[in-house]
Amino acid sequence: MRRRLQHREIPNDVVMEEILASLPAKSLLRFKCVSKLWSSLISSRYFSNRFLTVPTRRPRIYMCLQNNNDYRKSVTLSLAPDTSYPNRFVVDHNLTSPRVGGYILQNLCGFMCYSFMRKPKIYNPATRQLVTIPAAIKSQNIIPAPPEEEAAKTCSYYFGYDPVMDQYNVLWSTGVYVKHLGEIRSEHLVFVLKAGGEGSWKKASPTAPDFLPHIPVKRGMCIDGVIYYMGWTDSYNLALVSFHIRSGDFKMIQVPRRDGDEVLLRMKNVSLIEYGGKVTIIDQTNLREKGMLDLWAV
Repeated sequence: MRRRLQHREIPNDVVMEEILASLPAKSLLRFKCVSKLWSSLISSRYFSNRFLTVPTRRPRIYMCLQNNNDYRKSVTLSLAPDTSYPNRFVVDHNLTSPRVGGYILQNLCGFMCYSFMRKPKIYNPATRQLVTIPAAIKSQNIIPAPPEEEAAKTCSYYFGYDPVMDQYNVLWSTGVYVKHLGEIRSEHLVFVLKAGGEGSWKKASPTAPDFLPHIPVKRGMCIDGVIYYMGWTDSYNLALVSFHIRSGDFKMIQVPRRDGDEVLLRMKNVSLIEYGGKVTIIDQTNLREKGMLDLWAV
């Protein structure tokens, strides 16, 4: 007698955790057509987060070459490990897209975050999907008469992710130097991102007693659900600003000045990095002449 082979279905958790999560993004997009179940599975937020944390996935570097004369001509490249030399990376994809425009402000959980035509955008380089968020409403409250020509205004977008609430936020910060009054005024809005880019802007009101109006600096970063960026509180003093996504609280820490500095750290030489799990200010002012980098960890 011949024995019948028993066909057993592979459990869904094995399919999702072990098989699908280890496949490249292009294959997953094709497999969404297999069934409604697979489509909902692959499109779920849980699977997306699992896909980004698979330990066997090869590391990848994304690079943006910024064109200072025309930011629309900036180039975005994808680099993968060289199979012949593991410590090297080679350019394998040109991700430049006219729909994206601009240059990368932040890399966040596998996404690239841009600001283009005064609108924040989130781009998925794996699927080539782009989400455009409505521009923040221009405030008329912080610019007093006389007209706007008497006020120098700066606006910046910052992106963040809270792993506990599994929530993406966009923080809009605007600072105005009112020339005839000689003072700085600032205002902040928050956008809670929902599926499909839906959501709305809400006013955020800092309540910390030491929080000062400031002129925001373009680039920021997010660590453990907290958005960080730097801002000028006056012509000589720079502060590190933090926004806690879950609580909505702002904090501000003044950046110390080095002895002998006539003007605080030059912004072209200063940026934020993550070092040892903490936000760190890196200053390259002494790199060329002394071969030194100055780090200030919070």
